[in-house]
Amino acid sequence: MNKYIVKEKIKLMVPYFVLAVAIIIAFRIIMEVQFVFDAATNVWNIIRPFFYGFLLAYIINMPLSSIQLLLMKTGNRFIIRRKKLLSLLIVLIIFAGVITLTLNLIIPAIADSITFFIANAEGYWLTVVGFIDDFNEIAPFGWVISEEGIFNLLGEIFSDFSLEYLMTPINAIVGA
Repeated sequence: MNKYIVKEKIKLMVPYFVLAVAIIIAFRIIMEVQFVFDAATNVWNIIRPFFYGFLLAYIINMPLSSIQLLLMKTGNRFIIRRKKLLSLLIVLIIFAGVITLTLNLIIPAIADSITFFIANAEGYWLTVVGFIDDFNEIAPFGWVISEEGIFNLLGEIFSDFSLEYLMTPINAIVGA
């Protein structure tokens, strides 16, 4: 057989080969979805700090360059030579101030909300009991709600609740 004919036949077979490989890979991915999700999660866990670092650097770079231009206009050689350090310190001080101000506004509001809820908890419970009594008077479809049933349901809901559930988002915010 001629070498040219063999090469042409191979060239004609390449798209079919690529298609077969793609089908096999797609089939493996579909059959091993959990493995693919686990692999993607592991990759994300590895690159997440770099992503947050790049994001933070990008956010800080915008005001940093503007402050450097302002420092250049001062004409002071000491400031001009240290413009990067000074602009970074200014941006970090502003960033820390914004975080402090935000926390000083949010934490008291949350504490006030919790205090308000605790102070009015008895009123809320009386409203729920009134609703239960009204519902039981109507008793649609013969359904009756008991206070013990509600306590049991709340016990089941909060039996798995732990402080770890609250700490996970807090740790994520602090880590970021």
